[in-house]
Amino acid sequence: MAAAVSDFRPANVNTQKIRRKEHEHLSLELESNPDILAELGRQKGSRLLVGFSLETGDGEASARRKMAEKSCDLMILNNAEESLESSATRITIFTPGGSAESFPGMSKTEAADVIMQRIVSLFHY
Repeated sequence: MAAAVSDFRPANVNTQKIRRKEHEHLSLELESNPDILAELGRQKGSRLLVGFSLETGDGEASARRKMAEKSCDLMILNNAEESLESSATRITIFTPGGSAESFPGMSKTEAADVIMQRIVSLFHY
């Protein structure tokens, strides 16, 4: 799964341009998007499912909860405050057995390599 899937979308979509001169203040009402990861977890079967948990603050409890609720084989936690505005990231990889391994600041390419190595290690050749 990719962390780029949004949790919310606009509840109402305008078909016409909203002109600045006509509206000094606007409010945006949001509604939930379907939880794609949860649905894939329900239909998983024997497939490997890796989820991402982008969190603010200490997100460990949230990442562990999501992993269990969504039937993930791995959950990758990264911090929104550190990752979104930077070319570097810090990740923690959770496994169903309860272990967690943290990787300090690294490039996003390096983080992707670490994640792929962990995924490959789950396959029994």
